Amino acid sequence: MVCLSLLIWISCLSYCVNGTGTMAIILDNFLQTFVWGAEELAKAVQENGHTPSDVSSHTPGKYNDDINMLKELGVSHYRFSISWTQVLPNGTLSGGRNREGINYYHNLIAELLRNDIKPMVTIFDWDLPQALEDKGGFLNEDFVYWFRDYADLCFKEFGNSVPLWITLHQPAVSAINSYGVGQVSPPTWNLTERQYVSARNLVLAHAEAFHLYNNTYRSTQEGKVGITLSYICEEPRDPLDISGVDAAARSTEFYDGMFSHPIYVDGDWPPVMKEMVARKNKESGWPSDRLPPFSDSGKKRIKAVNLDNCSVKGFMAWPLMNGLQDVNFSDPHFPKASSMWYAGLVLDNGFKPGYSRPGGRGSAVQGKGEFHYGTFPKDFLWSIASSSFQIEGAVMEDGRGESIWDNFQFVIHNDSGSVACDSYHKYPEDVRLLKNLGVDLYRFSIAWPRIFPDGTKASINPAGIQYYHRLLDALLAAGIEPMVTLYHWDLPKALQDKGGWTNASIIGHFKDYADVCFREYGNKVKLWVTFNEPWVFLVKGLEMGLNAPGYTSAWVEPFTGGHHVLLAHADVYHLYNDTYRQTQHGEISISCNVDWTEPLDPTNSSDIEASEWALQMYLGWFANPVYVNGDYPDVLKARIVTTCKGEGRNVSELPAFTEAQKKRIKGTYDFFGLNHYTTQYVRKGNSTYKCLTTGQCRPDFTPDLVIERLLDPSWPRSGSPWLLVVPWGMRKTLNWVRNTYGNIPIYLNENGLSDNNGTLDDQHRIDFFRAYINEVLKAIDFDKVNVKSYTAWSLMDNFEWEGGYYERFGVHHVDFDSTDRTRTPRSSAAFLRHVFKDNGFKPGALTDPSRQPLPFENELFFGVFPECFAWGASSSASHIEGLLDKEGKGTNSWASLTETPAGGVMPLKTNTDIVAALKDLGLKTYYFSFSWSRIVPQGTSEEANQDGINYYNELLLALADAQIEPIVSLHQWETPAAITDGWLDDKIVEAFGNYSRICFQNFGDKVKLWITHNEPNTRALYEYELGKYATGVKGQGYRAAHYMIKAHAAAYRIYQKDFKKIQNGKVGLAVYHSWALPKTERDPGDWAAQDRKLAFDSDWFVDPVLLDGDYPDVMKREVSLRSREQNLTQSRLPVFTDVERNMIRGSTDFLGINYYTTYLVEERRHNDVNDMPSIVDDRAVMESVKTSTGSTNSPWLHVYPKGLRMVLRRFRQRYGNIPVYVTGNGVGTSQGQFKIRTECSTSSPTLMKY
Repeated sequence: MVCLSLLIWISCLSYCVNGTGTMAIILDNFLQTFVWGAEELAKAVQENGHTPSDVSSHTPGKYNDDINMLKELGVSHYRFSISWTQVLPNGTLSGGRNREGINYYHNLIAELLRNDIKPMVTIFDWDLPQALEDKGGFLNEDFVYWFRDYADLCFKEFGNSVPLWITLHQPAVSAINSYGVGQVSPPTWNLTERQYVSARNLVLAHAEAFHLYNNTYRSTQEGKVGITLSYICEEPRDPLDISGVDAAARSTEFYDGMFSHPIYVDGDWPPVMKEMVARKNKESGWPSDRLPPFSDSGKKRIKAVNLDNCSVKGFMAWPLMNGLQDVNFSDPHFPKASSMWYAGLVLDNGFKPGYSRPGGRGSAVQGKGEFHYGTFPKDFLWSIASSSFQIEGAVMEDGRGESIWDNFQFVIHNDSGSVACDSYHKYPEDVRLLKNLGVDLYRFSIAWPRIFPDGTKASINPAGIQYYHRLLDALLAAGIEPMVTLYHWDLPKALQDKGGWTNASIIGHFKDYADVCFREYGNKVKLWVTFNEPWVFLVKGLEMGLNAPGYTSAWVEPFTGGHHVLLAHADVYHLYNDTYRQTQHGEISISCNVDWTEPLDPTNSSDIEASEWALQMYLGWFANPVYVNGDYPDVLKARIVTTCKGEGRNVSELPAFTEAQKKRIKGTYDFFGLNHYTTQYVRKGNSTYKCLTTGQCRPDFTPDLVIERLLDPSWPRSGSPWLLVVPWGMRKTLNWVRNTYGNIPIYLNENGLSDNNGTLDDQHRIDFFRAYINEVLKAIDFDKVNVKSYTAWSLMDNFEWEGGYYERFGVHHVDFDSTDRTRTPRSSAAFLRHVFKDNGFKPGALTDPSRQPLPFENELFFGVFPECFAWGASSSASHIEGLLDKEGKGTNSWASLTETPAGGVMPLKTNTDIVAALKDLGLKTYYFSFSWSRIVPQGTSEEANQDGINYYNELLLALADAQIEPIVSLHQWETPAAITDGWLDDKIVEAFGNYSRICFQNFGDKVKLWITHNEPNTRALYEYELGKYATGVKGQGYRAAHYMIKAHAAAYRIYQKDFKKIQNGKVGLAVYHSWALPKTERDPGDWAAQDRKLAFDSDWFVDPVLLDGDYPDVMKREVSLRSREQNLTQSRLPVFTDVERNMIRGSTDFLGINYYTTYLVEERRHNDVNDMPSIVDDRAVMESVKTSTGSTNSPWLHVYPKGLRMVLRRFRQRYGNIPVYVTGNGVGTSQGQFKIRTECSTSSPTLMKY
């Protein structure tokens, strides 16, 4: 779109910005020089000599009101038009000037300038004097000179005060709608020629006015002259229809180009316009001059008006009255919602992301009311929380002193925290729950009276100190980082007896306590919180009496206590910063709570101000001193002073900080700790807490605020009277914190939902977490808020302060009637684990609110496989060839474990037998293995056994004759006995490479699909770890697998380098893969067991070759943590070098999957750390068969077909659409020609390509 003027007309900007007829909003800021304004016409009647008597909203007596509205909008410019008849009643200079009208505009312009609003003046906005219309109006060529004289008067009278002039406003309307279709005054219907004549005269009139200003006034007045053109976006009904596209282009050229082309291009009509009019003239026999031409001199004069660059300088909203403001012509003007929106747009200078303005308003809020799929940043931290008094119990043990909560009387049901969840003794169980949840952080608090029983350093308690060492060590051993709160409300009673937080001496005691914590735990803790929710423990504890110590007072005590809390926080911050940060490298801050306060009427500036007041006086009470200027918010100080004066007191209840204290408090943070649960509506009013409808609501406790808070009865409730479910308040809160305090990293330290029924299937809590966490994701993705963590409250049901055990927030149920305080996972625990694992919300995931069952999940699906699908059967050398020495075959690791039922040597199956069986089945693919010891009897030698080679060549030729494609496994557990250490010797990698090369050389022309290892994961576990197969080695599974993976990669690289181009085959890997279902779906421990089983089974081998050349993250983490618990200096899992990772990564062309069954899995407790380490212990999974499905003669194999589908889906999701062959699937029988001395199935698997 060509930029035509200093003004972009609103209908064009909103509808045409992306050129497709669809509104698009660019989230960005305009240049600081960009002009924001409002506009109004002066074409309706005004007094002071104006000839007609129409009534207008813009009367001389009202312009001061108009300017006040403009100031409220925050605009920099006001675009209005001068009424031609107001200054020249008869339209011409000869008809006389109207001095009263001229003075009116002088006064208006002067008042605008006094209020720092620049005028943008339109000279003509459709209000042609009737006297001129009577002379032909725009059809009279003299109009050009009438307009020039009128413009001359305007420039002369007002030019020294007007920086921006617009000659004509939407002249196309005057030409086409007036003189063409007759819709606008003067209504004239003539589509043949009048619209063209009037358009020509308007263009010439604009040019004359421009040159007049340029030649006469510009040098002294230094203003600018432009024209306002309207643009209509024309879209073809069918964008693929060329005729429709051409029609849209013609329409644009006729309506818009009629003025823009002469002025901004070449001084003449658009070529398309001239061509089409000429064609129509010829077809209809109309005069050739129907489109009046411009003379050459006229073209030059018009073209000279062209601007050098397209530069959008401003935006004017139309109109001010009855557009942005309601007008009833007798009462004052009232702003509309659009007025508030536009004022915000001006304030933001464009479209800022999110809720960028006070009261939670925004111009371009994305994703509002929608569920947003996406993931959190990679470094985002997932956390859950508790606090010392709420879970520890043991209030009389190991020297702990009394806290103010130990004997607090005002708790529902007289509940006590003396035992609570008994976490003082059961912390290992808590850590296990945390690990199962998959959290990155655990936020907990240290009990001050457990460290200093009487609150002072003289009473230091070593037993209490050691408890937290044990807890921290357990967390770190589980791979969980601690976030430690120093004060979560359990003040030593001995200090409360001396005044508690109202006694300034507590500042020093808190610093001493923090010093011990830093010194003892600082090398283990990297995130510290000084105080949790100071607003709550001060207001509810010292003013309302609902929390310990249970005082009720005026606001003096909470404000005094808050003063000391801030000073104590600052001292502790500086202590850490000056003494410990350099060596401990941690971060420290405070964590404040806030409910979002939504303006009851978002278009009411008073309600918006009430929202800001509430936020500043709740959150800002503590945040403003720390994050802004070291002092309380101005509104808080002002409100308290007003209240005190109203009560006849000259001294404020709010203590004042000294300048030195302000300096010490300011900036005492490393992050913004934020707790958020709910939302209220607010407006200014009395101090009563009300509901929008009748109902029981508790009284307000903030008389100084003069804010009325209201609840919406439609909001879902919880088990706590103060907590209503309002997810969108979370996003607005995060935006407000960012907008108010800057781009500080935000740690969301509490968010959760209570109930009173304690149900395990807590769908309401799942819905809460999903909605609130999704709003956090929106704040990060759409609004660019710097949120670093999310912490759910709470790990388990606990002592919920005055709510006792009646209010339950836990994602784990706690049986408080049991002396064991049994913990049981709720469904919300599993839900959080899925969110944490996915790092957000993925379509189709278990956290997806729109997740649907798989198609045909429990039904038979009728259909056919692709024509290229490979149906086949499989066997292995050890199963059918005979295992003892024959025709030069060397001894292998399995020879001594296999015998025929009669005790003799198993007969060698002939090629004829094999091929005949395959043909009888109508199969076209045969998956079988070569015997390494038959081809290379000595294993490590490069000397091959020709008899063995001949045997396999004969088989391959027979298969080729039968048109059966072979898939060959190089290694199916038969390792030559000559390799004495088997897969525990790194030399076997080279030996396997040599053996592979011999096979590729001798059989590669007949084999196009190679598999290096069949089920190496099974062999590594059962033969080298558990000692159940062949060699009987124990405890070496990781080492054996390490060399198997490297040997696979070596064989793959040999084929790629030396054989791929000639033989054009593919090399893959086949693994055993059972499916796993959590035994209890709401138990995150069982979901964690599923993850570990899959990681330690198939992922063990597949992740390295298809992902990053390394073991699965879950496996690395579990082995590392378990190794640390076993006091080992490094993980028992071997490490690949960078060279090896590069060799392994991508070393497969396809995958083979052997699937037989599905297991139910649950968490298995680790062995004692002093027991022999093992893969089974690292994996920590208990398996059981799914007895509800069909059983077989193999006790480990129960029929569960859906498991195969789940395995295949997981492979595609995890590894992409790599070709997959199901290389093993079948059911064992009790009949057979031979048996393995261990429990090994004699299956006849089918083969499929997926």
